[in-house]
Amino acid sequence: MLTLIRAGLYTSVQDAGRFGLRQSGVSYCGALDRPSLEIANLLVGNPGSTAALEITLGQCVIEFGQETWFALTGAGCEATLDGKAVWTGWRLRAKAGQRLTLKTSAARRA
Repeated sequence: MLTLIRAGLYTSVQDAGRFGLRQSGVSYCGALDRPSLEIANLLVGNPGSTAALEITLGQCVIEFGQETWFALTGAGCEATLDGKAVWTGWRLRAKAGQRLTLKTSAARRA
């Protein structure tokens, strides 16, 4: 369980998308960066297509309601867990009550 304290612009829940339904008017959709979705899921032991938060422009604060394994993948960003720096591409553990803060990605500031 987690609570979005501040969702940030363009934060959404995304999965791997839908294939084979275009003739019925259903677009592919899914995560913009599917490889990053799959890597994040594999890091925490989920099937690669499991839905996840896609945080496009940062400025997001998440509070964890219970001990949780999570991963940050995709474009690098300045991220802290209760004020301590965390990095993308690793499996990370949050304790109940801890807050993850994501700022604008480094690529967007350049």
